[in-house]
Amino acid sequence: MNTKIGTSFGLAMLMAIGVIAAMLAFGFFSPSKATADVDVEDITLSSATAGASGQIQIAFTTDNPLVAGSGQLIVTFDATWGVPSTIAKEHITITTSGSTGGTSNPTLDPTIVIGANSTVVTITVGDTNPSASDTQSLQASVNGTAATNDHYLTFSPLAAITNPTSQATNLTSWIALHTTTDATNLDVTPTTSAHMTTSSYTSWATVSLRAVSLSPTSGVNGTSITATGKGFVTGSLTAWIDTNTDGSIDSGEIVLGTSDSTVASGTATVTFTASIPTFGTGATSINLMDGNGNSDATVPTFSMLGSVTTSVTEAKRGQAITVKLRQFAAGDVTSITFGGSGATLPSTVTVPASGTLDLAITVPTSTSLGTQRVNVVAGETRNNSIDIIGAPMTLSPSTAVPLQTITISGSGFNGGATVSTITVGNFTVVAANIASGATVTADDSGNIVAQLKIPIDATDATTRTAGTYKITITDSAGRTGQADLVIPSRVVTLSPASSRRASTITVEGTGFPASTSVTVKYASTTVGSATPDSAGAFSTTITVPTTASIPSTNAVLVTSSADGAPTGSANHAVPGASITISESSAVSGEQITVTGEGFPGYATMTALTVGAVSAIPTPAPSTDIDGKFTTTVLVPQLASGTQAVLATIGGIAANSSISVTTAVAATVVVTQTTADVFADEVASGNLVIVWRLNTDQTWSFYREGEAFTIADNFMSEHDSGDIVQIKVVADTTFQGKDLVAGWTFHVLD
Repeated sequence: MNTKIGTSFGLAMLMAIGVIAAMLAFGFFSPSKATADVDVEDITLSSATAGASGQIQIAFTTDNPLVAGSGQLIVTFDATWGVPSTIAKEHITITTSGSTGGTSNPTLDPTIVIGANSTVVTITVGDTNPSASDTQSLQASVNGTAATNDHYLTFSPLAAITNPTSQATNLTSWIALHTTTDATNLDVTPTTSAHMTTSSYTSWATVSLRAVSLSPTSGVNGTSITATGKGFVTGSLTAWIDTNTDGSIDSGEIVLGTSDSTVASGTATVTFTASIPTFGTGATSINLMDGNGNSDATVPTFSMLGSVTTSVTEAKRGQAITVKLRQFAAGDVTSITFGGSGATLPSTVTVPASGTLDLAITVPTSTSLGTQRVNVVAGETRNNSIDIIGAPMTLSPSTAVPLQTITISGSGFNGGATVSTITVGNFTVVAANIASGATVTADDSGNIVAQLKIPIDATDATTRTAGTYKITITDSAGRTGQADLVIPSRVVTLSPASSRRASTITVEGTGFPASTSVTVKYASTTVGSATPDSAGAFSTTITVPTTASIPSTNAVLVTSSADGAPTGSANHAVPGASITISESSAVSGEQITVTGEGFPGYATMTALTVGAVSAIPTPAPSTDIDGKFTTTVLVPQLASGTQAVLATIGGIAANSSISVTTAVAATVVVTQTTADVFADEVASGNLVIVWRLNTDQTWSFYREGEAFTIADNFMSEHDSGDIVQIKVVADTTFQGKDLVAGWTFHVLD
């Protein structure tokens, strides 16, 4: 809403006469005093609420132009206005009248001086028509004060100027406007209109902002209300029921209370209680008055609401209770619902003029359990809440798997009533799942005992999914009971969780349907089966298939034979093959022990290299059933340093390393004629060929026959300690060591 305040032309004339008289009387007239050249025509507030912030628009006329960049408008707010210490120029606009000009912001942020009695905001006029090519000043208004010639000075809500919350001491709150051609502003508290003018507040307007607010504005009998008054002057505030809203405390009107403290900054509060019969069942007008007799012309109201209560705070479905209506508007009761479920009403129910009515109502059997809203629709609509509870029930055990039998014990059902339905979650239990398919009947005291096999269904995943489910029993009279059933997750554990092919592992499972069977698959291979016990647990052993990849991680899947084939799984790891070397270092020509595991079982080694040189023994070693082997290997003639050792069996490779070092003590090297050393083997016809890997990684050979002696790499001589590979036709003993038919590594003496 907009509040407009302004001076009329007639008022201006009367004031002018009064001003002159006051000037003469008080001695304020002086030849140096300039004639006022600005008139406030109107002030519009976007909010008339005391203490609120909003837009302030001042319509004014000027007799003389104000030059852009130097001319100033000076706005003075009395101390009751909340003016911040800074205001951005973007939050102020000047809109000009006439054929020239437009809307613009000031040139600079305004200067603000906060005094004891008032705040002065000085605004420098900018280019009033920024869209034009030349600079436009604020022109004088055409034809004096006609409204069509008004200029507009606007403070936006972002300027954060707040309305007064208290009144000026002797005048109502005011805003004054003058220009740089007027006399210098004085920081005073005017005592009269003339005083304002003679103190150079040459054009001014007043606003009276007074407001009364209630919190809350509605409630039931007994509600505490706080009435807050803003814009009052002095003394304590008195709250009363202003029946005729005339702003006066008339005979017979009830005083509700007074403020604990006196008015400060125009504000005080009064707290009281809305009670019957002081307050009627409809709207009650409440006003405030200060010590000077000021009150608000706009009187707020408090609406007394009807209340709904019930004779009990909790009830069972089908239970009879009393619904109590108080301070209700007169009229027919058309519906009462509990959580949206409609209750049966007596034939015709009408709330009398007194607003008081008690109704005997039965809680609908379709009402959901838990806290529900009791909603009453009559001459007015009101509600309250009630806890709808089921008959007490316990489960033994309360955690169970599908097809496990549990015992349900309940009380508070209707005596002699039969159980009509049992549900687990949204799944209705068939008679076959109740012990012997028997009908369950409550005894005369309303107690029931039933044995129930937890159902499982191929299409309804309720009990196949882990979670907490409500077991609900409803008897033939509509009384219900509920208890929580926990369906555990299916869990599969493996021991060990990592092992070689053909190893035995233990598979244990929990949470599977009771007393059924399960199959166990390793990857896609069926490896075993088991029968869960009455609580859904089992334990069995399986063998890791020899077809499992090395290395690999494989799912062990357990599938139940129950409806829906619920499953559980765990992962088993087959580690990669590995080799270890007993010695950390060795000299070329020494033997080392290589041990391997994790290879395919019963497989023959196809390669073994040391420093990329073949060192596979003859005959080649093989793995045992567990994929393990141990062999001794002659270190070839290699340079010093760390050398890789690589073994391959059944297509699976593994590597390690060894440090090849130089012999600690130098040995005596003897150069010998190769033909002489192998003369006996040649003579027996057993020697086929001898190969030597030279230190430069080239190969030399020795073979009997003149045709071979001409080869560039023919080994006519050798040194003691050379490592050679000897191929013979048959097993033999050479230099005290065994040579096997085929190839054998040998260190020459």
